[in-house]
Amino acid sequence: MQKQPLIYWLKWLISVVFVVILYFRIIDLHAIHFDIDQLLAEHWGLVLLSFLLVIVNWGLEALKWQLLLRHSIPVRWFDALKYVLSGVTLGFITPGRTGEFAGRMILLPEGKRLQTIVLSMLGGMAQIIPIVIFGIIISVNGPFHVLGQTIDITLLSIALLCFVVIYFFFNRCCEWHWLRTYLLKIDVSSAILPTLQQKVVVIALAFLRFGVFVLQYALLLKAAGIAFTASLAPIGWMLLLQSFSPAVALLDLGVRGNIALWVFNAFTLMNNSVLAAVFLVWFINLCFPALVGYFFILQWKKQNSLNNVAAH
Repeated sequence: MQKQPLIYWLKWLISVVFVVILYFRIIDLHAIHFDIDQLLAEHWGLVLLSFLLVIVNWGLEALKWQLLLRHSIPVRWFDALKYVLSGVTLGFITPGRTGEFAGRMILLPEGKRLQTIVLSMLGGMAQIIPIVIFGIIISVNGPFHVLGQTIDITLLSIALLCFVVIYFFFNRCCEWHWLRTYLLKIDVSSAILPTLQQKVVVIALAFLRFGVFVLQYALLLKAAGIAFTASLAPIGWMLLLQSFSPAVALLDLGVRGNIALWVFNAFTLMNNSVLAAVFLVWFINLCFPALVGYFFILQWKKQNSLNNVAAH
């Protein structure tokens, strides 16, 4: 019998784990189906709009990825979307979505994958900057604080400064000899890194994507009976704490749910409909894109070539 290639068994492993985890996520959904059914029955328009925004959300992320790849592997937007959704799939089946970086690379041409690690890190850093800025705004203007207003604002400002400096000056940092030695085979040459102008565009797209994400939450929380203005602060704190919590990287869904529960309780806004709304946003933003990405992974072949790579 002919020996099956490694990629064959990887596909099987991904398939089994994906189906099992998706099953348990559907079980989680079923546990609160009554409240979700109520949201659908009474506010189906808001739920539908939030669902449609999933396309905008991941479409913007694909555009970010396309821009970041421009100097390394020029690709069409749809190919960038395939890479992004493949990353969502592997992120979906790994704790804290730690497999998302690898998922974005596996469909790329062989010999080009290691180059994208740094680019993926830059994209993630760009996405967290709007969250931190929004966190500073709600810390300054809101009554709720985690460690105290002064401490919260100070820590968030330091974090923002670090992210901005690393993001915009990463090209210069890569010129340091010790960093090149540390990164070993990962290509961090300026030739493959985005220009300053491209970084500004990526940041702008990150802000747009953050706005879409907040809007998705706000629409479903509106369906759950919370006014748009009242939902902004708890949404901001929830996203901020989920982004920085080390526990999320280990347990993901359960910890994310506990963070949401704690934040909305602190704002005295928690009820079953709010819990259903928060879970539904998570479900439609990850489960459905992960399902699409799963089918892209099934098409993964070892002979990954530059055929899908478009010219400038």
